[in-house]
Amino acid sequence: MTTNQFNALAKVINVDDLMERCMGNLDFVEKILTIFQTRCAADLAELEAAIEAVDLPRVQQIAHRLKGACANAGANNLSERASELWTAANKGFTDVLAGRCAQFRQEWNECTAILLGDEVSVSQEAMAASR
Repeated sequence: MTTNQFNALAKVINVDDLMERCMGNLDFVEKILTIFQTRCAADLAELEAAIEAVDLPRVQQIAHRLKGACANAGANNLSERASELWTAANKGFTDVLAGRCAQFRQEWNECTAILLGDEVSVSQEAMAASR
């Protein structure tokens, strides 16, 4: 991971916290982030399907899993979004789930782009979507 990638990563990951969890081992940080990216991508697709099916227990389960995975990787904003999804499903607020999931998806896409070193394209997509 280059210094520029590491600095960009600080926009979406609490890098200091993650480095501390990984005892300063940069190779371990990269491994954790790779696992995080793979697992969360699959969980997010599953979450979207559960929301579409209005399967609230499944939404709760997946949102809880995402919340923990994001927190463990230092992605605190994403963890908070997952917590909001869990709370909405827990309270039966089905009318807000799709919007909150879309917000999570947007932040996830930004995070993933940074992890992949492709944050320029996400910035351009975000600007185009806001027009």
